[in-house]
Amino acid sequence: MKEDIQSCLWQGFTHSDSNDILNRKLFIFTGKGGTGKTSLSLAWAKYLIKKKRKVLLNDIGQNLNFDLRRTLDIPYLNLDLKACMKDYMAHKLGSNIISNWIMDTSFFISLFKILPSLGYITYLGKIIKMLQEEQSLTIVIDAESSGHALTMLESPFNFKDIFLSGLLVEDLHQIINYLSDQNNTAIFTICNPSIMSITETQELMQKFSDLGILQVYPIINNSYYKTGIDNPPDFLKKKINLEKKSLKDTGFEEVISLPHLLELEEIKIVNGLANQLKEMFN
Repeated sequence: MKEDIQSCLWQGFTHSDSNDILNRKLFIFTGKGGTGKTSLSLAWAKYLIKKKRKVLLNDIGQNLNFDLRRTLDIPYLNLDLKACMKDYMAHKLGSNIISNWIMDTSFFISLFKILPSLGYITYLGKIIKMLQEEQSLTIVIDAESSGHALTMLESPFNFKDIFLSGLLVEDLHQIINYLSDQNNTAIFTICNPSIMSITETQELMQKFSDLGILQVYPIINNSYYKTGIDNPPDFLKKKINLEKKSLKDTGFEEVISLPHLLELEEIKIVNGLANQLKEMFN
């Protein structure tokens, strides 16, 4: 699997192709809990804003730290699932009245409870429609942890196979094409420098590849190996050596690694990461 990941997915996250990545419109951050994906998604949004991009941050229905977003001055895209679906139904039926009546029925309310992945399709469809209608807009998604993010990206593919044909399938194809187009979308999978974390990331990347989504970029976060500490104590030397071995054993030696930040306040961590991203891409 490692060879497949390296040859098909890892495209070399280097300065030479940084402009290609930066020109995309939809950025999705995911990773296991505790890897720093939320901090990195905030830092990425902050970095793009400093480059004069019009950016909106969304977290696909999660209830996260809005105060931190306001402090960092990052515009937030607040999407209500029911409102998004009503808007979609009104567009398809040509009537807001009929759409409101349908969406208020117990059948549709129950349907979303039974099939929560319908919500993911609704959110993705709304986000992609916004990006298509406003060319100057960029949206950063702080997605849920790896398993939920995979379910989110699998949902349009699965429902396409279920429905086979019709107007809904045409819309699903639009979502799939946007997600699969390397000119539009970039997915960052965040992991820590350990065998288990990297292996889980490789498995996630392989599953994205199976869907036909190849523009996936792993980032190793919180690396003591990259801090450049002179004469570290013995316990830290052991950790650094373990990190080096993990990278070598998994074939992730060339993957971009971000150093551990000696900060406790989240706002300082986000700003520190934003500066690291600036150095990486500028």
